[in-house]
Amino acid sequence: MAPGVWTFVALVFAVAVTLQRGYTSPVPDVTDCSADVVLVIDRSGSMSGSYNHVLSFAKLIVSNLPLSPTETRVGVVTFNSHASVQVQIGDYTDEADLLQKIDNLPTPGGGTAIYKAVRKMHFMFQNDPRFQAKQADRFVAIVITDGQDSSLSHLQAAVNDAHNDGITIISIGLGNNVNPVQIHAMASEPEYALIQPSPSALVQMVGKVVSYTCIDECVSRCNGHGIVWAQYKPNCHQYVVCEPVGSGKYRKHVMPCGDLFWNQDYLTCTRTKTGDCFVGPPVHYNGVLPVQGECPYESDPSNPRYFHSLADHSQVQHCAIGLQFSEDACTCVVVSQVQPSCADDLLLHFDFENDFNDVTCHNAVANKYGDGAVTRVSDPHRPGKVAMFSGHGYLEVPFMNTWFANNHVSAFTVSLFFKLANDDPVISALVANGDCEEDCGFSLCTNGNCAGARLRTDVGDGIQLTCPVVTSSGWHHIAMVYDGSQVKLYVDNNVIGTAAISGTIDTLVCKY
Repeated sequence: MAPGVWTFVALVFAVAVTLQRGYTSPVPDVTDCSADVVLVIDRSGSMSGSYNHVLSFAKLIVSNLPLSPTETRVGVVTFNSHASVQVQIGDYTDEADLLQKIDNLPTPGGGTAIYKAVRKMHFMFQNDPRFQAKQADRFVAIVITDGQDSSLSHLQAAVNDAHNDGITIISIGLGNNVNPVQIHAMASEPEYALIQPSPSALVQMVGKVVSYTCIDECVSRCNGHGIVWAQYKPNCHQYVVCEPVGSGKYRKHVMPCGDLFWNQDYLTCTRTKTGDCFVGPPVHYNGVLPVQGECPYESDPSNPRYFHSLADHSQVQHCAIGLQFSEDACTCVVVSQVQPSCADDLLLHFDFENDFNDVTCHNAVANKYGDGAVTRVSDPHRPGKVAMFSGHGYLEVPFMNTWFANNHVSAFTVSLFFKLANDDPVISALVANGDCEEDCGFSLCTNGNCAGARLRTDVGDGIQLTCPVVTSSGWHHIAMVYDGSQVKLYVDNNVIGTAAISGTIDTLVCKY
């Protein structure tokens, strides 16, 4: 089998979403925790009998974090009918001073407006320079409440905005009057929704909360074995690839499905949303080819886009348009409309003749994404069809970055023909292994009417090569050739830039 031909193994498990109640967890010895943490504390009137327990819990959380300007920084928001910032993120670097500040937080009284507190927390993050530059590994809010918000819709909207901005929320319900639906709605992960009926036993959750705060989600998902694909909650149109990078650390890649939905059971993007999009646990792939044993699904002979579980024929799923189910691969694969090219040294080839997908044996799917349009059109100066990109529209090929992540590529060539429709003054990627032109592993791009290339490796700093001005009226050929020791940029068969660089291609999708 040629290098890079992947088989995805689909495993099905029944998972019950539960709230964890009343348990004791050991407190981990955390010395490395690059995180900004905001404690969001309910001080409504009903908290009068529990407030001291909550403050003790908050102080234990702080005492078990490596507080410093470069490691863990802490902020505090309190709320009743209104929300107030009590401690800005990073205001206190001395633990004793911060603990004293928590002891002196305003006393309970008033109603319960959780959504206002979530908005206030989110606003505080957005105005913090470290959050703006995404210079910490984690941005975490720990919400503690004994009540329920009067407006679930307002709360859900505030929570969704925070989640989508990269903020992890751990939600803790205290006592027996909390609304489990709201506690679960706030949590970034099912296990991050916690309920403690007894306020005096709240301290038993310190270890669990510290672990959730400091341990990257990829660590708990990967467990040290191979690549992991998992749902990116709460956005059903994205998924996470956790890439091991050694020494127990992982690089998290958030990949898009475009207009499709991620399906965890089948490790692919499908047309139909299934429940909350997370219908199975994270699935590991350790590079074992081909599928071992019988595939637990079979296709529908009358329509190859449909497939169902062998154990339960009522579990019918769709492959996306342009895909069909392969029992050999045990997942949805591209229906190639032309004879694929299967050369061992050819990874991907997009000719745009019949669709936007790759026409090699790898059958890589290209998802249309972004705010602009991507269309297939004819051009009098090029045979067949060409792809026209307008606005901020682009094609996302998840296979490409995942393949680079798994194969530690130290030599490759990428080339294409392009024509500029206008002199766009901003940088625009022609091809890249990420969605950030300046930060990804490699890209060919345009900047106004100048073409250029960027390359980043695991040991080399990012380098940039630019070429003389090219006209916007004609077609040009651009190629980047990397041999492990240097990179060359060709435009119209002329070498216009060379730089020394070594190492394997960095698989950074984007700086978060």
